[in-house]
Amino acid sequence: MQADEDYFKKLTTRYIRLTVISLFTLALLQGLHSFFLTLFFWISAGFGALALNYYIAGKRVTQSQHEGQWSGSPDASTGKRSPFLVFAIIGISAMILFAVIGSMISSRKSTDNNSSEASKTEEPEQQQAEKTLSVYDLAAQEFNNKNYRQSISMSRKALLEDSGNKDFMLLLGDDYGLLKQLDSSFIWFDKAYQQGARSAYLSHWLGYLYDEKGSTSKAIEFYKDAVGQDSTRTPAYDRLAELDPDRAEWYKKKSRQWAQK
Repeated sequence: MQADEDYFKKLTTRYIRLTVISLFTLALLQGLHSFFLTLFFWISAGFGALALNYYIAGKRVTQSQHEGQWSGSPDASTGKRSPFLVFAIIGISAMILFAVIGSMISSRKSTDNNSSEASKTEEPEQQQAEKTLSVYDLAAQEFNNKNYRQSISMSRKALLEDSGNKDFMLLLGDDYGLLKQLDSSFIWFDKAYQQGARSAYLSHWLGYLYDEKGSTSKAIEFYKDAVGQDSTRTPAYDRLAELDPDRAEWYKKKSRQWAQK
């Protein structure tokens, strides 16, 4: 009978240790996928249930020994397990199994849903980019064919769907500029500049448009920026020589240098 008691104590200690190890592993893996958390949680619960079962069984063996000493009945110290505990262990094991399987299914569904949502998000963005590129190419082709009004119509329509598109703003600035509608040209070039567009070409246009408006200081500023980005722009040097007499000779010299190259 003492052997039965030691046996149950040994099993209780073993499953308590396994429970502690599982919980420690659970703590280490807490940053990983929820599947691992669920798996080790239920493993810990299973080991804990077994430890409790063998602890109760050992207590019953000890109790039966005491009762046997008083009653002298050999049946009192049998230490047989209760049918309820057997069914409880089977039930807990089944719950663990179903929980692990359910977690795997849920994890797979979640992964599939995330992949599907990401794919759905990427497809419209890609389609929108391709559509925008196609419309811009067509509008630019109309500009190259000197169909400026058609290019304007296409660009303005595109901006209704993508109001921050700098390419269409620059194209509109070119369209209106070549139609000699300088106020409209300035509006679109300035919008593009405010949106972050930068180039020697844009600065040269803005310098010219400010020059036409009579804003000499702004014209000088943008002409200087234009030649600073592209020193081959001799017309900008020539105009700077007229607008800034104090440095006229230097600007003329630079203009001649680049004209000879």
